[in-house]
Amino acid sequence: SANFEYYILPYDRLTPFVYTGIGSVSKTDLTENHFKFQYGFGLEYLITNKWGIIFNAEHNILFTDKLDGLVRGNRNDQIWNIRAGLNFYF
Repeated sequence: SANFEYYILPYDRLTPFVYTGIGSVSKTDLTENHFKFQYGFGLEYLITNKWGIIFNAEHNILFTDKLDGLVRGNRNDQIWNIRAGLNFYF
């Protein structure tokens, strides 16, 4: 995936951000790659100048309805991700 990110308050300890981009997703055996568009938002809290706690949610919209092997309805497959983690800055 490649994203364009925008940090709304880049110099504050609590930093909200939004992003959008494109990428690809494949099945576990890597036989099929499917292009996708994604967007998301999140928050990062800087514990120190080097460490941050991050939370974000992301919506992936695929350009196919075949990722899960079921073709039904009038919409393509979609994936939602919710993440939490630690960032370390060099």
